[in-house]
Amino acid sequence: MSSKARIIGVRLGVIAICLLLTSTFIGGAAAADLKIGFTFSLTGGTDDYGKAARMGAELALQEYNDKGGYKGQKVEAVIYDDETKPAKGVENVTRLITRDKVFAIVGPVNSGVALAIIDIAQKNQIPLMDTIATAEQVISDTKKRRRIIFSASRSMTASRRRS
Repeated sequence: MSSKARIIGVRLGVIAICLLLTSTFIGGAAAADLKIGFTFSLTGGTDDYGKAARMGAELALQEYNDKGGYKGQKVEAVIYDDETKPAKGVENVTRLITRDKVFAIVGPVNSGVALAIIDIAQKNQIPLMDTIATAEQVISDTKKRRRIIFSASRSMTASRRRS
């Protein structure tokens, strides 16, 4: 894994966890069992970014839990490999929402997977933090995506355009 991918992944993982935990809990959407879902490309063409994002997410979650978690309750990670395949991403997100009952989802790192899962998260009102996917359809603001879909790439791309 390249050092650039590792650094980007760790930073984005930390940012994603912090944003989702803050936005979800401020909104009062915390469940009895606090589970946050992740779908990353741990295999396939964008696995370097996925592995780095996983490391960042695990680090951020460990730090959060070490500081007491949410009101003394630890947050559990449920992590799946989307294999850099949109269909697998759809399967993962559906499983995270219906079976694992997560309060939010972080990922993916691949634009094709992101495009496949955004509508599922939106329909189910599950906050989604897209970490690295940068396709124009992912990072552009659309009326279709409401306040529960976040994109770290959108923020980074917007700041680059201003410079």
